[in-house]
Amino acid sequence: MTDVVPSATAAPAVVVSPAPRAAWSACYEADPTALPTQSPAWLRAMEATGDWRDASRHYSFADGTELVLPLVQRRGPMGPLSRSSMPDAWGFGGVVGVDPQTEHLAAVIEDLREIRTGWVRIRPNPLHADRWAAAAGRGAASTTLMIPKRAHVLTLDRPADEIFQKRFTSSCRRAVRSAEKAGLEVEVDSSTASVAIFHDLLMRSVDRWAGSQHEPLALARWRANRRDPQAKFAAWAAELDGGCRVLVARRAGTPIAAMIVLQGHNAHMTRSAMDKELVGHDRPNELLMWHAIRDAVEAGCGAFHLGESGTSVNLSRYKEKYGAVGTDYAEHRIEHLPATRVDRAARSTVKRIVGFRG
Repeated sequence: MTDVVPSATAAPAVVVSPAPRAAWSACYEADPTALPTQSPAWLRAMEATGDWRDASRHYSFADGTELVLPLVQRRGPMGPLSRSSMPDAWGFGGVVGVDPQTEHLAAVIEDLREIRTGWVRIRPNPLHADRWAAAAGRGAASTTLMIPKRAHVLTLDRPADEIFQKRFTSSCRRAVRSAEKAGLEVEVDSSTASVAIFHDLLMRSVDRWAGSQHEPLALARWRANRRDPQAKFAAWAAELDGGCRVLVARRAGTPIAAMIVLQGHNAHMTRSAMDKELVGHDRPNELLMWHAIRDAVEAGCGAFHLGESGTSVNLSRYKEKYGAVGTDYAEHRIEHLPATRVDRAARSTVKRIVGFRG
């Protein structure tokens, strides 16, 4: 059902939910900073899993600005409790449209505060961090909970070979050349067959992580398949029309490492996995990243997002050796129920029970 309501904000707007797909497509195509996870195609992939329904919102402002907030709600009896842009393990959300200003984002936040739900969370494009932070500090929106985050982004403003020579560190370039010399080959594909290869390597990685983190293997596999079932990646491949790029590194035909990169106006490296025993002393990850960046440049992407880095110094250093720049931003949460506090307590309890070491 379409819900049309006037927004009670300082910047008058009309809100339509769910957002008309044509309007969403227009806002997405007009936004050079937009990520694939903010597209209508991504929403179709989410719907295809059977777990999510469309709760997106289209904003028409008095100054002519039009924005769409990709927003989803979980199906089932617990669905009405929350809405997300985007949920855990589904990438970045936030508005798409032409150059949204602070007052527009403040109006969006105020509108979301009026939704009758337990909580709303927004994980925006990290490159929009300053505007979202300024908007969240205005009026009643200042009660929005802001969770500090850190991501890394590489600007693709020059030819790939120049990025390799000028932005990759010398040690990173040596690793790429070493992998090539060792005979590793990289295949770039968008088929469900490649998705199956990636998922197999992912589950092998899960087994390794479970051992290092002292997590019961059965629990680790259950969590991984709940978060990232193979059908989820297959939906990406089916709906993104070639934009779900699966890169597989092989030695003598055997897959040893893989990566998934989403492509649209910009690229987002969202998953990687490897069989450490098969990898040995080779460096497939650097080779895969180089191929992924080159592939994104050839596709005309403006930026290459390397995803969340958190507080890990090692992870930040790994991403920065490709020339990516750390970007601090915040996840915004509007809570009518203490979801964050309860979630943190529950996670802490479970980790303590199983002896998790993260």
